[in-house]
Amino acid sequence: MSSLPLPPTVLDALDARRRSFFWTGTDHCSGAQCLVAWEKVCLPREEGGLGVKDLHTQNHCLLMKFIDRYLGPDQPPWKRWVQSNMVRRIGGRRPESFLARLIHDELPRYRAIIRVNPGDGRTTSFWLDHWTGSAPLSECFASLYSHSTDPFCTLHSVLTDGISLQSRLTHAARAELSSVRSILSSFQPTTLPDARLLRVHPPTEYSSSTAYKLLQHTGTQDAGACIIWSTCLPSRVKLFSWLLYNQRLQTRANLCHKNIRSREDSNCQRCPTVLETDRHLFLHCPVAVAFWNMLRFSIHE
Repeated sequence: MSSLPLPPTVLDALDARRRSFFWTGTDHCSGAQCLVAWEKVCLPREEGGLGVKDLHTQNHCLLMKFIDRYLGPDQPPWKRWVQSNMVRRIGGRRPESFLARLIHDELPRYRAIIRVNPGDGRTTSFWLDHWTGSAPLSECFASLYSHSTDPFCTLHSVLTDGISLQSRLTHAARAELSSVRSILSSFQPTTLPDARLLRVHPPTEYSSSTAYKLLQHTGTQDAGACIIWSTCLPSRVKLFSWLLYNQRLQTRANLCHKNIRSREDSNCQRCPTVLETDRHLFLHCPVAVAFWNMLRFSIHE
């Protein structure tokens, strides 16, 4: 997974085996046996999932490690060979060679999670890398970028030769050009190589594990799930609680929803007129109410 992008069919086949083993412990399972969507299972625990690795994202994170090494300051033999024989320019048309295609395909995803601290600017994309401000210049100054005749130029080439633009600019592009020139005038290059850091707090050098967390992070924390996983309980109890929290236990109501039981046969055994849902089974059924009262535990919904 760290040397080539796995085809979607291969990843789907691996996920099918993983789902089957997770839910049934066997090689095969039906959709009814998968209690929670696999996409949610792969979410981080603090965001409501189980933290199972998403192979698609993990594959990309491992491949981006190669991009990070390629753009780094070191010059191992393989990098010199790639630069001299295959990748003469970062960006542009999709190349034919395998390594060049890998760089071409993963570079936009890599740039989305990386901030560049430019030194000499030789490996910093002037328009596409996030090296100043809150976003890449191609996004902050979209009108001017649309007039660029060299959209893949480096910061070093712009400082040396200037910005390559079409001869005629729109009024919006002219206004943005003065802002870009102001940014360039305030930038002082150094003799150090460009440094790339993941956009996390605090910023850190690239690692596939940190990149995975960054790509999987949705920004919405699930308070209930955090309480479940912070308890000092056996893993089986936590998993059961997580299924209960997500209303995915194999209650009669859920079995009816999956067309495994008829609606007439889905009521609670102790309450013949009430549908057996998770909430009823653990909160409202007379047996559950008596149990909580015995423990002197007050239930508040």
